Amino acid sequence: MKKSQSELGTIFWEKRDKARLKKNELQRKLIGLKNEYSRTEEEIKKLESNLA
Repeated sequence: MKKSQSELGTIFWEKRDKARLKKNELQRKLIGLKNEYSRTEEEIKKLESNLA
């Protein structure tokens, strides 16, 4: 079945919007992981300094 130009446009915008939402979700997760990594790194430094 061949889709009309209008249907293709709608599909394009829906997919673009869905991709943007996914991108934003992944960016939030990445920021969370970076923060967690930084906290863990700081904890390791404190523990290492306590051992010295």
